[in-house]
Amino acid sequence: MSIRPLLAALPFALLVQACSGISATSAVPLEDTPWTLVSQDGVAVAPGSRARPAEILLKDKRLGGSGGCNRLMTAYTLDGDKLKFGLLAASRMACATGMKEEAGFVSLLQRVVRWQIEGRHLVLFDGADKAVLRFEVRTGL
Repeated sequence: MSIRPLLAALPFALLVQACSGISATSAVPLEDTPWTLVSQDGVAVAPGSRARPAEILLKDKRLGGSGGCNRLMTAYTLDGDKLKFGLLAASRMACATGMKEEAGFVSLLQRVVRWQIEGRHLVLFDGADKAVLRFEVRTGL
């Protein structure tokens, strides 16, 4: 097999990659990425502080996830770096640990107005432009 056809296709492949907005060094996408909470209102999430990790997934204009005890869901609107969650619906379980933290998490989600990706982290900001929630890409899928 000649390498000439491969070399001829290389500029086209690079153009497609450049136009897609995704590169080998770019951050992960906001949507269709499972995110695990690592800090809440500037405080690192302590291992074992919740029944299970707080996680979110944004897909098809719907947020699904867990506050650490209860399942969460809502719609969201996205316009550039602007992000707004609708009223959150949640299951109504009681867990032995993490209920106060989960209530704070839900409250902070409702205050989010902007998002930013920093490497493998998602940072959500409130109206005062304060980073209120920080997530990392969930590993071990």
